[in-house]
Amino acid sequence: MTNTLAVCLLGALLCCSDLSLARQIPKECSKGPEYWCQSLRSAADCGAVGHCVDAVWQRQAVTVRRGPVSDKFVKLFNELKDVKDLINEDYLSTRVSSACQDASIGAASKICKENTAQLTTYLSHVLSSDVRAETMCVIVGMCNNEKLDNLVELNKKKIGQSTDHKEHKQVLLGAEKCTWGPSYWCSNISTGHECKATRHCIERVWSKMEVKNDTDSICKICTDMVTQARDQLESNETQEELKQVFEGSCMLIPLKLVRKECMKLADQFVPDLVETLASQMNPQTVCSVAGLCNNAEIDKMLVGYVSMKLSNIMLRLHTEYVVHIKQHSSAILTD
Repeated sequence: MTNTLAVCLLGALLCCSDLSLARQIPKECSKGPEYWCQSLRSAADCGAVGHCVDAVWQRQAVTVRRGPVSDKFVKLFNELKDVKDLINEDYLSTRVSSACQDASIGAASKICKENTAQLTTYLSHVLSSDVRAETMCVIVGMCNNEKLDNLVELNKKKIGQSTDHKEHKQVLLGAEKCTWGPSYWCSNISTGHECKATRHCIERVWSKMEVKNDTDSICKICTDMVTQARDQLESNETQEELKQVFEGSCMLIPLKLVRKECMKLADQFVPDLVETLASQMNPQTVCSVAGLCNNAEIDKMLVGYVSMKLSNIMLRLHTEYVVHIKQHSSAILTD
């Protein structure tokens, strides 16, 4: 009786779901929702992604076992959910593929690729819903996966055994990032702060940097902020007052993820920002060091944001046109 009901429900889902594809359905799909919703792959195979999102995954509050792989993917999905309205499937596919490639061990990378290959459309549907990042991590097999957890643990032991006798050598080679020298210290304002090298970087590196003239809107917000903050610095404003200037400018940034990073800069690096403002560095250089100008990731996100805005405008114009035609047709018929 249960199997019969599951088969009937499966048939209804296949008829109604926009995400289902015309293909042979695995016989395991007759087991019903318990099977369909155990992973994104099985839900896609059974044409039940829409059902699993609405009836199961959105209602789950999953507790994820912490680990290098699970932490990485929960963070990834949280970041993607922050910008879900601004990205397309190509961007989503690139980010997920890159995360799979960068997984800490080869076996994890393989599992990740197997569980996400050819599923970008379904993953995009889940991302746009209210499914939590932790649940997304579970349904692609990168969280609460015993096989993966065992492989990660085994890999830890192997690394521990192979590095014990190299410990002294590692220290000499620079296990601590701040021993890597100016090329690391002066990568950006965050690393300068981390290695207590902001003044050195300003005097020896950043003030001599030549950066491209970035004309995008986020860079413009940052350079305007630098100009305004410099004016206030000359008026002997306090660091707290300057922080308010930074935060006010950050709130003008349209991309949520970038806005959060900007606020983090304003909260954590005010002394370093003040030091750069007091120097003769031009605003474009200050903002490049702060990561808000000449940033390839931001440029990609802005392209997606502009595309989405244009799509929304075109959709609105099309809708208005259709309504106008209908009203005009009705008026002619009435006459």
